[in-house]
Amino acid sequence: MRRWALGALGVAAYGAFLVAMTPAAFVAARVEKETRGALRLLEPTGTAWSGEARGTLVVPAGGSVALDRVQWRLRPASLAAGRLGFSVQVEEPQLKAEGELARTFGDWQVRGARLEAPGAYLGALVPLASAWRPEGTIAADIAMFRWTPAALHGDARLEWRAAALGLSAVKPLGSYRAEIHGEGAQARVTLATLDGPLKISGNGTLSAAGRLRFAGEARAEGPQAGALQPLLDLLGPKRPDGSREIAIR
Repeated sequence: MRRWALGALGVAAYGAFLVAMTPAAFVAARVEKETRGALRLLEPTGTAWSGEARGTLVVPAGGSVALDRVQWRLRPASLAAGRLGFSVQVEEPQLKAEGELARTFGDWQVRGARLEAPGAYLGALVPLASAWRPEGTIAADIAMFRWTPAALHGDARLEWRAAALGLSAVKPLGSYRAEIHGEGAQARVTLATLDGPLKISGNGTLSAAGRLRFAGEARAEGPQAGALQPLLDLLGPKRPDGSREIAIR
C-alpha cells in the first residue's frame, strides 16, 4: 500500500478515535456557536460519535421550533473525504427530518436531506405568519448545500403542498415550490405554483445572513377566483392587469 494511502488511513482512524472520545456536550456547544444560535442542542447524551439531545431551531424571523429528539452518528467514510460528517435524524410528533450534516475546514454542508412537517410550522418559524394560520404540508429536499457566514452554494427545493390559510374559506389554495440556488454571497430564489386556484410566482435573493428580498405576483383563476378576492387584497396592491404585487424587502 502506498505511503499516502497509509497516511490517509491513519489520519482517518485517529480522527475517528478522537470523535469517539469526545462527549456530546462538546458537540452541542460547537453546534450552537457555529450556527450562531440557530440550532441549540439541550441535555445532550452520548458522544460526538453517537449521541442525542433535545433541540431548538431558531430562525432570523424570530420564531422557533422545539425538537423532541435529535440523533446523530458519525459517518467514518466522511473523514477520508476531508469532512466530519454525521447522519442526523430529527423526530418530533409531527416533524421528520434526516440527512447528513458535515463540517469541513471551510464550511458547513447538508447532503441528501429530506424534511416533512405540517404547514402550521410556518406560523411558529415566522411569527408574522401565525395570524394567517397556515395549513397543509411543508417538504424540503436538499441534494447538497454548503454555507459559510459569507457565502451560500448548492441547491435546495421547498414545497408547500395542499396549502391553506385560516383567513380563507378556499381550501386548498394550491401547491407551491421554491427553488434555491446558492451563487456565492447570496442565493437565487424562484417561486412557482404547481397547482390550485391561487397562482403565485416570483423571484428573489437570500443572503448568507438570512436577509430575503422577493418580488412577485399573485392572481386567482377558475371558479373560485371571486372567493379569493379578500385574500388577494391582503397580499398586495392591485395591478392594472388584475394581479397583486408581492414584495419583501
